[in-house]
Amino acid sequence: MAVNVFTILQLAVFAAIVLNVNLHSVSADSKGTSDSQDSTKSIKVDFCETNCTKTDGGWTGCTGDCICVSVGDSIEGRCMDFG
Repeated sequence: MAVNVFTILQLAVFAAIVLNVNLHSVSADSKGTSDSQDSTKSIKVDFCETNCTKTDGGWTGCTGDCICVSVGDSIEGRCMDFG
C-alpha cells in the first residue's frame, strides 16, 4: 500500500510540473509585438545645436521648432526637434 501512495504522489508531482511548464510556454508564445512598438507609429527626434536653461519665466535658449528637454529637476536641458 505504501508503494501505491508513493507512486500516486510521484505522478501528481510530475503532472504539476508538466502543467506548469506547459502553461509557461503557452503564455510566453502569446507575448507578441504590442501596438506601442509598431515602427509605423515611431517619431523622429533630432538634437538641435543649442542647449537651454531654466529662468524665472521658463525655459530659454531653443530656437525654431526646437523645444527644451531636461532630466528631473535640472535647470539645464538640451534643445530637441520632434519633427
